[in-house]
Amino acid sequence: VYVYGGANGADTCFFNQLWGYNPGGSAQQGIAPHTWAKLCAGSCTPPPVDAGAGQASGQPALAYDSTRQSLLYHHIGASGTAADYEYLIANDTWTLLSSTGTGPSMTNGADMTFDAANNRLLAWAPGTNTMWIGQLH
Repeated sequence: VYVYGGANGADTCFFNQLWGYNPGGSAQQGIAPHTWAKLCAGSCTPPPVDAGAGQASGQPALAYDSTRQSLLYHHIGASGTAADYEYLIANDTWTLLSSTGTGPSMTNGADMTFDAANNRLLAWAPGTNTMWIGQLH
């Protein structure tokens, strides 16, 4: 289980932290069973918090790529451009990706999935009936 981002109670300070939880069995990705661990802690650099983007920076859309065993991150920055990153679980590293996309500028609270066959991110904003479709390069 992985969670990313978050904010303080007043939504005035946004976080770029990644946490992982191992629900049981044996240790996975260095996380002991039944334990939460902060990932990307050492020399790893997470995606930056975009202060001008408000909640979109603290609540990006995330998807899992089962082929590469990675997490994909998407948010629309204050400038209106997409910021997409990949977190390689085995390497504990974030990498900025290049993407193009169509659709509205939204990510706060968005749901996202990854279409591995077409190398695309599909993000849907609940309550707005809008979708962002991004092609990774």
